[in-house]
Amino acid sequence: QVNFGNYFKKTSKIVLIGTSHNLPLEEFATNEAIQCTEVYEYAQRLGNPGFCLPHLQIYKYMYACRLIDYGMVSEALNYCEVIAKNIQQN
Repeated sequence: QVNFGNYFKKTSKIVLIGTSHNLPLEEFATNEAIQCTEVYEYAQRLGNPGFCLPHLQIYKYMYACRLIDYGMVSEALNYCEVIAKNIQQN
């Protein structure tokens, strides 16, 4: 199993599922890549309720900001609440 890494550390093997962290940030952090990585985190959490990908929280925040841009304010608020909970627990 490969551990997730940081976007700014170019030796990381994987940062988000379905994209390359060698791309510029705008191209790297796509909605699809964030969602795919969230699905992975969720699947891991089913077997281990305490599982969390700390590095993913910033990308969830980016996704929440995009939801606001699309007028989906309540969904964005839900994301921010989940992010806050994950930060407090980890």
